[in-house]
Amino acid sequence: SIAKDYLQIVTEQREELSTFLTWPAKAHDEDFFIEYIRSVLHAYAEGEALICAIVYQGKIIGSIGLNAINHDLKKANLGYWLSKHYRGQGIITRCTSEFVKIGFEELGLSKIEIKASVDNSASRAVPERLGFTLEGIITQSERVGDRIVDHAVYGLQKIK
Repeated sequence: SIAKDYLQIVTEQREELSTFLTWPAKAHDEDFFIEYIRSVLHAYAEGEALICAIVYQGKIIGSIGLNAINHDLKKANLGYWLSKHYRGQGIITRCTSEFVKIGFEELGLSKIEIKASVDNSASRAVPERLGFTLEGIITQSERVGDRIVDHAVYGLQKIK
């Protein structure tokens, strides 16, 4: 199942994933991911999010999605994570590029934002590669484990 596949990745890579993400510390059983999938489907039905598993060579290796879709402002946040075994191959960059197209062409968005910890150079490289603009740094943006992290905020406007 999808929940089982996600749990396997997180169980094997919890410490590393917890460096920049808040939820892996809470993900200890399939029920966590079943509830996550349920909430993602509800958010999709409400037009609030579009989250997908990343499947590579028939195997789930991560997740990507447009969150906090704001139809009034025509913008959304784009987030992603990937199993460490598949990083550095351009997978997230390609997925992000496709999600930008979906956001602009199919969802009618005019702006997409990506937020990443200032210390997460790999995650920050994705929007930089794809022409996003660094719009600023939000200090004390999020608690991740025992650390309070700052976030770099990148934005991309739809070309009219």
